[in-house]
Amino acid sequence: WNAIFEAGEEFGIEPCGLGARDTLRLEMGFALYGNDITKDTHPLEARLGWITKLDKADFVGKDALVKKKEEGNKRQLVGFVMND
Repeated sequence: WNAIFEAGEEFGIEPCGLGARDTLRLEMGFALYGNDITKDTHPLEARLGWITKLDKADFVGKDALVKKKEEGNKRQLVGFVMND
């Protein structure tokens, strides 16, 4: 820990906590398991289609994902921007 901060001293690095992590992930639209998504959230509802590669060879759950994509979502996780 100390070595990292000594090496980064010239760059002014500082430790950051969960609040900083949450701000960064929210700005990118990344969901956090247990907070934004749970075991009850379908990957396609959570906008995780970009990591759900349906064109790959068979994998566990592929049939269910393809069916869900064809049927469409009944709910959708979305982000929004608040302007002052």
